[in-house]
Amino acid sequence: KEIIKKQAAKDWECNLLHRAKELAPGGQMVLVNLGMDEDGQYLGNTRNNPVNIFQKFFDLWGALKDNERITQEEFDNTCFANYYRTC
Repeated sequence: KEIIKKQAAKDWECNLLHRAKELAPGGQMVLVNLGMDEDGQYLGNTRNNPVNIFQKFFDLWGALKDNERITQEEFDNTCFANYYRTC
């Protein structure tokens, strides 16, 4: 988990730096991101929602493989890693 945490911090900084270069003077940027609450609930993993977002990612990515839009190797080498940052 520590490796993912460090990479997430680097990726976040890189993303912000790139977006800053793209932003027009006086422009605004709105960020929306997945989050996790103190009970470990996140989008698609709540007491009221039986659909897990990560299972959905896996299923949709698998459909791309099954429809030969991506290869088995691409499917096997894909990781939907997430690190939920805190404020």
